[in-house]
Amino acid sequence: MIQIAKNYFKLPEEEHLKSYSDDPNKTIRLSTSFNIRTEKVKNWRDYLRLQCYPLEDYVHEWPENPESFKEHVSEYCASVSGLALELIEAISESLGLGRDYISAQLGKHAQHIALNYYPPCPQPDLTYGLPGHSDLNLITILLQADEVSGLQVSKDGKWISVDPVPNTFIINVGDQIQLQKKDYFKLPEEEHLKSYSDDPNKTIRLSTSFNIRTEKVKNWRDYLRLQCYPLEDYVHEWPENPESFKEHVSEYCASVSGLARELIEAISESLGLGRDYISEQLGKHAQHIALNYYPPCPQPDLTYGLPGHSDLNLITILLQADDVSGLQVSKDGKWISVDPVPNTFIINVGDQIQVLSNDKYKSVLHRAVVNCDKERISIPLFYCPSKDAIIEPAPMLVTDDHPAVYRQFKYGEYHETFWDRGLATENCLDMFMAGLKSD
Repeated sequence: MIQIAKNYFKLPEEEHLKSYSDDPNKTIRLSTSFNIRTEKVKNWRDYLRLQCYPLEDYVHEWPENPESFKEHVSEYCASVSGLALELIEAISESLGLGRDYISAQLGKHAQHIALNYYPPCPQPDLTYGLPGHSDLNLITILLQADEVSGLQVSKDGKWISVDPVPNTFIINVGDQIQLQKKDYFKLPEEEHLKSYSDDPNKTIRLSTSFNIRTEKVKNWRDYLRLQCYPLEDYVHEWPENPESFKEHVSEYCASVSGLARELIEAISESLGLGRDYISEQLGKHAQHIALNYYPPCPQPDLTYGLPGHSDLNLITILLQADDVSGLQVSKDGKWISVDPVPNTFIINVGDQIQVLSNDKYKSVLHRAVVNCDKERISIPLFYCPSKDAIIEPAPMLVTDDHPAVYRQFKYGEYHETFWDRGLATENCLDMFMAGLKSD
């Protein structure tokens, strides 16, 4: 999809003119700025906007060039449409309206996609790509197609740059769970001790660092980890305090679980495997949520909240519960800080997607740093295979030119290796390469 968009804007002018229009009601149009009919000051942007729901009503109007444009863009629109619907249903459910309430208010529904192109500008201080605005629609799912910064969000009257993060989506949604998480870590010590354990196989446990049984150097983190799929098997074990903890956290887990499944199906489809292929490799499926608490650290240069690692599971949906920075991702050998953006999820690809895709998707190397002034809370939800699931590169992605990168293994074996080795050693994936024998 990214390459198709880049190829479109490299086409000669006569191809672009076939789609050009300044009429905002056109179902397909190439234009510039925002609305050149009414603007006195133009913005530094070209864009192609396509109506795309239902696809069969519009795709025949789309550009014939570049080659396979219609095929790739229609596949992308169909996949992301499912994600958007899942998000809207989750928002509706979180408001206590019922899962289908908002969707039922939308008539026949509609969807459009924009391919935005911001060329180099000789005087960037005199204009914008787009000035400050909120989107008029329900929900916007933004794919930033390169590593060039440009997006900014307003928070407390200040504009904050959002650096592109590899292998992630930025999704603007609302959420109400943050207060529950903060309240838990304010409970007295005797409440915390009810859940304390250093056994990584416990289905509910409060602990510190990462794995204190094996680590020589401890990290500056406390966390509560809860198994949460299927909910009815685990929710009875969860803390009774703070009040309504079980209710709010279980609602959140159920909603975000649907989002995780939708994302996994979209990834599967993007690999040409069919929408259900990856889901069918996961056994009974599993899911857990962590409430991470990073207290102020008197010497933050001597430790981490968590050292650099990739997640062992399929996909991680991270809610940063406050405006304190701490998450960093590795790109081209450098650590890039990811500033919290209000009302967003950050979605990371994990190790099992990297294996199943035979390295077409890469798991995200990331870490958490701490500071001496402010506490920080983050809430990742991890979607996983069940421990008996057999994981290996999809046979359809293994060829003579691209042989299997990883051997077949049970997810339970990978889980045990990951926890035993700790985070400060070699990448766990390296221990499951094809040609290496299991112990």
